[in-house]
Amino acid sequence: NTGFMFVETAKVLSEHGAKAICVSNQHHKEFDCNVDLSPPPTSAPAPAPVPRIVGIEIQKWRITSVSTSSIANESEVDQMTKDLQTSCMPLNEDGSCLVPASSVTNASDGSACSKLMLIHPPEILFLGNNLKLEYGDFVLSFCPRDALMEWGKAHRGLNNLAKECPSASSKSSLSILKSADAKLWSKNVLADSETKQVIVHHDWTFSSIYDGSVLACPNDGEFRQLRWESLQESGISKYTKMLMDKSAPILMYDDVPLYEDDLHDNGESQLSVKVRIMPKCFYILLRFFLRIDNVLVRCRDVRFFHLFEMKVIYRDITWREATWDTLKILRLPTSPSFWNSDKCAGYLDKLPFVQLPEGVHAFSSIRI
Repeated sequence: NTGFMFVETAKVLSEHGAKAICVSNQHHKEFDCNVDLSPPPTSAPAPAPVPRIVGIEIQKWRITSVSTSSIANESEVDQMTKDLQTSCMPLNEDGSCLVPASSVTNASDGSACSKLMLIHPPEILFLGNNLKLEYGDFVLSFCPRDALMEWGKAHRGLNNLAKECPSASSKSSLSILKSADAKLWSKNVLADSETKQVIVHHDWTFSSIYDGSVLACPNDGEFRQLRWESLQESGISKYTKMLMDKSAPILMYDDVPLYEDDLHDNGESQLSVKVRIMPKCFYILLRFFLRIDNVLVRCRDVRFFHLFEMKVIYRDITWREATWDTLKILRLPTSPSFWNSDKCAGYLDKLPFVQLPEGVHAFSSIRI
């Protein structure tokens, strides 16, 4: 399940000072790809899907995306599960884990470990997919592992929440939502053998607050974390006309899925990243979309913009959501089938804004 991808011909790229650096799929035509990765019919076992790797170099930037229809195998899922379980453990004052990772075994064994939220990754996990933008030692990247680890860390401190939990934590804005399907909800709570209270298991909607990964790698090879600086207003809005200019060619476009889950046939949870490269700038949309049938629609967008002639990247974050009752009040469609991530994009900006949690800035920038 790969998104649509397009790269201009070598001739057009050259006219704008850019060049293709890799298109590694055996089915591609000269840098003009809408690739079907499905293997041809055969009686022999189907070979593993070939990763689709595409990228360009422009204005000292190296931009690459990797997509594959292959989802994580059992071994990779097991390892991701262990990493997530470790990430959600509460911390001591010195930053060490309150409960050793080695003691996490069975959530139903009645031990102290049963009070931990043994979370798991979504069913459809594209661990091999990513988008990476490099400028010297500066790296801006998007990958499913980082997104899920951010989601896992948001569970810290929620392991003692009882049945009547708040809809969100002020520190992590981790939502604990009930499904309209009572049977499904019962699978996502954990009965404490000592207190007989019902403990919230985890955020089963995979609503990550992930907003990309930014690193700088100097010559010594040791990565250092960079910080986004808060702004009073959007740095992207003043470039709207440039982004809407249809006369400017799109040199590269890609839509990279990171993870998906159908919430046990009770909705849809999806994280994806789209990139558009133009002669003077690039634009990125990282979108988390959630629908819980007859309960809620949620959209968390993170937008990035960079003008090649400047040394700054702007970032805007917007969260929107509406319960099914709110959809009715706003006279928006209430059929679950309408709120499909592939069909409802034009209606997402009609959803009410949600206040961002503490520490998440609506507008920010970073120097490269």
